[in-house]
Amino acid sequence: MIIKALFIISCYLSFLFIPSKGCSFDSNMGATFSLEDLVREGEEPSYFVTDGDIPCTKEVEQNYTYMFNICRDVSGAVPEACSSEAAALQIDKRLTLTDPTDDWCFVAGRYDQATTSLELISDSDPTEGVKLTYVGDDCSHDAEGNLNPTPRKFHLHFTCSSSSVAVPVHAYEYQHCEYTVEIPSIYGLVLLLF
Repeated sequence: MIIKALFIISCYLSFLFIPSKGCSFDSNMGATFSLEDLVREGEEPSYFVTDGDIPCTKEVEQNYTYMFNICRDVSGAVPEACSSEAAALQIDKRLTLTDPTDDWCFVAGRYDQATTSLELISDSDPTEGVKLTYVGDDCSHDAEGNLNPTPRKFHLHFTCSSSSVAVPVHAYEYQHCEYTVEIPSIYGLVLLLF
């Protein structure tokens, strides 16, 4: 318990000098989070994860590649079929255009002050971490296959971990057109204010 408290305090002290660019969150419960150090800019490659099949389900869900950034548009090299004016992209490697190297690409989320949210994963337990949510382009159909456009949502869950390197561990579509990527990281730790 003492080691965990010291680790949390040291994380807090390391964040005291991070300038805020709009990618931080004060829970108003004595916990503060900042994701600024995770932002990729310029030629730095965006984050990638290929996943989709949810464990322990009867169905085998399709895998997609997700390319995303934190509080900014994707950075680095973007596939030709994709828009670089998005914070999160869903790339379907099974569907190709005329060239087999082209993939179908969907805007899973945009970084926009009006629609992007950064909040606690659990309102009752700030130690679980924070989630960053983007809203993207419409899905053309609902879960039953009916034409009923609904906006895609892209959730990044930064869960409490001692790892200083933010590496996505999975990307699942728990609900139709809502994608959740889990990233265990120190950036999901509670920074207690004394």
